[in-house]
This record gives sequence, structure tokens and C-alpha cells, in this order.
Amino acid sequence: MMLREIKRAARSTVRRLPDEGRALTNAYKQLTVLRRVAATKLGAYGAARRIDSERVYRLDAARIALVTSNDSGAGERPAFDPRTEAGKVYGGPWDRATQRFDDLPLAKAVRERVTFNADWHETDYYAAQHARILAGTVAEGGPATQAALDERCRRIDRLIDSAREAASATEGSSPHADRGHPLEIGVNIDRNGRYLLNDGAEALAAAKALHLATVPAKVRVRHRQWMEFRNFMWSLSEEGGAAQRARHLYQNPVHPDLQDIPAVHDCEDRFTAARDAVPRRGGALLDIGANLGYFCHRFEELGYECYGVEYEPLIARAADKIRAAEGKSFEIVTGDLFAVADDERLRGRHWEVVLAFNIFHHFLKEKAKHDKLAAWLKGLNVDVMIFEPHRSAERQMAGAYANYDEREFVDFILSSSVLEYAELVHRCTDGRPVYKLWR
Repeated sequence: MMLREIKRAARSTVRRLPDEGRALTNAYKQLTVLRRVAATKLGAYGAARRIDSERVYRLDAARIALVTSNDSGAGERPAFDPRTEAGKVYGGPWDRATQRFDDLPLAKAVRERVTFNADWHETDYYAAQHARILAGTVAEGGPATQAALDERCRRIDRLIDSAREAASATEGSSPHADRGHPLEIGVNIDRNGRYLLNDGAEALAAAKALHLATVPAKVRVRHRQWMEFRNFMWSLSEEGGAAQRARHLYQNPVHPDLQDIPAVHDCEDRFTAARDAVPRRGGALLDIGANLGYFCHRFEELGYECYGVEYEPLIARAADKIRAAEGKSFEIVTGDLFAVADDERLRGRHWEVVLAFNIFHHFLKEKAKHDKLAAWLKGLNVDVMIFEPHRSAERQMAGAYANYDEREFVDFILSSSVLEYAELVHRCTDGRPVYKLWR
């Protein structure tokens, strides 16, 4: 009990310090994370090993663009045995040897079969397999006789029919709802978080040819470097800078393989409110306090050119890793908002949209930062701002230089910027409001 009281008193003292207090807090958090990350590399961090090798994910079929290659080089045999190597973690260069899935003869043949109703005998896939049978050079896992080849083609036809049925059915949302699904595939995750096909080429080919939005997939093997990043994300969830609640990230980490890490905010309600309030023409978007980049992901999908500003380096690092894994192009700028305002990527920009979710109140706690915020707003060239203020009764605002209620805060922004009008567009489940401000 005494230790707990000492820690509470220490935190209270540090919070009363100005910039030095924030620096001390962040340094402590970073040291905590780095210590835990070091432990994960030695296999000592238990939470990161919470992996269900039987979990079925619903993955966007389009994102599975590469195949983990093996010695056969033809996509006939999985690189890793689904029965004996599921849930394994391997380092090394195995994820470097890949083929484009759409270039596989099998994938091309299924597209021709679905799109043009081509006869199997007229496809390059059938011709190549038949030639191998005649030459006695059948790849491991490939059909050894013409009868076996014809049976494989009939099986793929049945799979295509199953895929058509799946396209018209409602996809289950439960992580276990798709177990045993005829279109289930096996994937590996490379060092960068990309999904590589391991097994189920016929099912994936059918799903892609029919333009199914998602396919059920199990993860077979993860690269050691990606596994270390998963461990890093678990570390962030435990007082590592992204956490607001024990064993929770602050924001949904977006990547499917990180969805088992709990998050305080799934952000969907805030995104929906913002999406419906901003112009749909795209343009430049600035997300202040971007955290793990959730809103940049979503708005880039709507055609916006997105930039996120994140103060804490560890969180910014995680956001950029997730961005790359998801194949997005937005940029994360690391640092204090007022310090990075002169960054060449941000300086002098006209922003169609600025997002300020639950961030500006941090600048109200000291007069110097309050004045910097006012000056920054004065120089901001923006059409629409989506603004989420704090609740003035929150304990964190005790002793703040200014503690506006939500309407006073909106008026402060309007009086300090080119923005002229404001409208409440959403009330979050935690009671915080979301406003649209525009000129």
C-alpha cells in the first residue's frame, strides 16, 4: 500500500512540472517499453504469445498479392505444412522469396474460367500441367496423371460454385464463424506485416476471380521481426505511451493481426461523424494527435492526402510500421505540434480538413501553451475542422490555466482562426462532443 501511495505522489508531482514533467514521464514510458521489448526478443513476455493458431480472420482478398515460394516454384506445395507448422515463428529470409499470385498459371486459369467460361483444356495452366505429366517432371503436390488433373479441374469448378454461394451469403462477424469454410486459405505474415499466401491457392483464385470482398484465412507462420513488433504493441498497451487503461491501446491499431490487443477507442463512431461532416472531394488532411493513425487510414481510403502529427516517438514509430503494413502512403510527423509547424511537409499548407480529436485541451494547462495554440490557430489555413473538446469536469484539468466548457472552447477556436461557424455533429458514448467548424 505504501509503495502505491509513493507512486501516486510521484506522478502527481511530475504532472505539476511544466515541460520537464512531460519529458520525464515520456522518458520513463519509453524506458519501460524498451525493457519489455528486450524481454520479448528473449521470449520472456508472455502476453505477446497469446496467439490462437485456429483463429479465422476475414481478410481483404486484394491484399493477398504474393505467395510464399518454395523449391517447386509453382505454387503447388505450401511453403509451410499447415498441419505441423501452424502458429510457428521463423526468422531468416523465407519471406523474401515470393511470387505474384495473379501471375500464377492457376490464378490466370481460374480468372479465364470465371470471366470467359474458358474450357480447362484451353488454359495455359492445363497445358503446362499436362506437359509435366507427359515428361515425368510433375512438381511435388501437382497432379501425377491426366485423370488426376481432370479431377482437380472439376474440384476447382465445385470450389467456384461454393465461392458464388459465399458471395450471396452474409459474412459472419465472429472470429470462429468461418471455420471449415470451403474457401478457407492459409497465410503467412512477413517481417513487414504483409500477408503472403501459404496454402489454398485454388480458393483464393476463385475468390479473386469472383471479386469477393473478403476470404476466411488462418495464419500459419509469422516472421520473427513481425512477432517482435506484435510484442512491442503489447508493450505499448501497458503504460507505454499509447495506453489510457491497463492492457489497452488508446486507439484501434487497424492491422488484422493486432486486433487481439484491446483498445480503449475503436474510433468508428468518431470516424463516421467526421466522414459525414467533411467534403467528399478529398484534399489535404491534417490529423493532430494522430496516435496510431486510425483516421489517416480511413480518410486515405476516401481519397484524402493525409498527414498525422504525433508527439510521442514510440507511438509514431508504431503508427508508421502499421501504415507500411497496410500499404498506405500517409505520413506521420513526429514531434510537438508547434515545433513541427515549420516542417516542410506542413509549412504553409492549405488544409481541406483538420482533425483535432481530444487533443487541444492539453494546451490549456499552461499559459505559454495556451498562447501558442492561439497563435497556431491564427496562422492555420483550413476549410473544415472536426473538433472534439474535453469535458471540463475531468480531473486532469484541475489547476489548468484555462478550462473552457465545450461551447467556450469552440468559441475560442472560432475567435482565434479563420473558421466562422460551428455545429455539434456527434455525441460520443463517453459523453464527449464532436463539432464541425468551418468557414
